[in-house]
Amino acid sequence: MRTLSAPLAAFLAARPGAIRVNTLVWITARNRSTGASEALGLWNGRDNQGFDIGGTIRDYVAAGSLLGLDRITYGTGLQVRMHTITLSAISPEVEQAVRGYDARLAPVEVHGVVFDPVTNTMVGSPWLALRGWVDEVEIRTPAVGDEGGIDLRIASAARALTRTLSLKRGDGSHQLRGGDRFRRYAEISGTATVAWGENGPQRVPSPPSTPVQLPYGGVVRRGGL
Repeated sequence: MRTLSAPLAAFLAARPGAIRVNTLVWITARNRSTGASEALGLWNGRDNQGFDIGGTIRDYVAAGSLLGLDRITYGTGLQVRMHTITLSAISPEVEQAVRGYDARLAPVEVHGVVFDPVTNTMVGSPWLALRGWVDEVEIRTPAVGDEGGIDLRIASAARALTRTLSLKRGDGSHQLRGGDRFRRYAEISGTATVAWGENGPQRVPSPPSTPVQLPYGGVVRRGGL
């Protein structure tokens, strides 16, 4: 259950009628040219505006960039929930974020913010509604007379719990990094007996070998090789 801030709780208690709730979407995608991560903020407001998110001012682009967001469903457990964000295909900012950047598995944050419909002022501060990653990007090319768009399928933060362990490493892979031999004995590490802080088993030396003269002139050694 989300805890409302004092200003927002007082506003909702005083105005039982309709309120205006806007959605803020923050996407951090990878630049295909430089490999650096760059962020883009979108919201379904009328004008570009900056919002204080966790003590940092983020700039969000408006004017049709964000078209819709399906209903966010909350629940307990480890289930990965999927949500769809629909963006405008003609917005230059969205075009740059989706086509000019690698949005696959890009981190996404969705915040909600309440405005007073009478004074058009923000009430309280934005709250985090969803955090996850871009799972799929679908660009819908419309036919003549139809409406297109860009759909972002967002996987919730529970997706992080489904990541598998990293690949196993061995001596061969380490030698590729400047002849690193850290795992030289990795294959036998589980079979070798190592005594830590105590006397290990003593090895019994083999008896010295003594030559034996054979009747036909040959020689063998008894007691060892």
